[in-house]
Amino acid sequence: MDQLVTSSEMASIDSIAQHRYKIPGLSLMETAGFKIWAAVKGQLYKEQKLVFLCGGGNNGGDALVVARLAFDEGFLNQVCILVGSHISPSCFTQREIAKAYELPSLVLGQDLLPNAEQTILDAEVLFDGLSGTGLSGELKGVYRDLVLLANKSKALRISIDIPSGVGDDISAQAPPFFCPPHNYPRAWKKCLVSSCNQTGLRTTYGSKSFISEYSIENSPQ
Repeated sequence: MDQLVTSSEMASIDSIAQHRYKIPGLSLMETAGFKIWAAVKGQLYKEQKLVFLCGGGNNGGDALVVARLAFDEGFLNQVCILVGSHISPSCFTQREIAKAYELPSLVLGQDLLPNAEQTILDAEVLFDGLSGTGLSGELKGVYRDLVLLANKSKALRISIDIPSGVGDDISAQAPPFFCPPHNYPRAWKKCLVSSCNQTGLRTTYGSKSFISEYSIENSPQ
C-alpha cells in the first residue's frame, strides 16, 4: 500500500481545515466517529460487551463519539473507561455529552482499579482511543497498564487511530503497543502494522486516511 500522507502532514491538514476553512474541531471529531462506527458496526452484534478505552486527547474524544453512536443504535452493553489528567477541549466536550447521555463510565486516576481490570477482561470488543500520533515517548502509568491488560484480553480489539503506544516516530517507540487482532479493518487508518511482538513493531507504513486491512502477528500476551 502506498503512503498518502505522514502523521505531521495529516496534522497540518487538520490545522488547515480548522483555521483556513473554519471547520470546527468538534465537527472533524464527529465525522471521524461516524466513519469509524460505519466501518465496524456491521461486524458487531448488540449483545456483545463493548469497552471503550478513552484517553484525554482527541482520540479519546473520537472513541466517545463511537460509544454514543453505538448506544444510539441499541448497543447498550458498554462501558467507557476514562483516563488522562490533561483533557483537550474537544475531548472535554465529548465527555460532557457522554455524561448527559449517561453512558456507563469508569474514571481512573493514576492506578488501574480492580473493577476496571475485570471490565477489560470481560470485554468482547475493545476500542482503543488512548493515544495517537501525538504521543512522545513510551506509554507510562495507567496508560501502559491498560494496554498491557488489553493485550491479554480475548476481545476483538480495534484502534481508533494508530495503535496506542506507537506515536509518530516509530523508530523511537518502545513497547508496549496496543495490538489489534489479525486482519481487521479499521477506519481512518494512519499506519499499516505488519507485525507486533514483545520487542515492538517490525514494519510500519506511513499514514493512511481510508479503510483497509492490516495484520498483527505474535501479539504479546
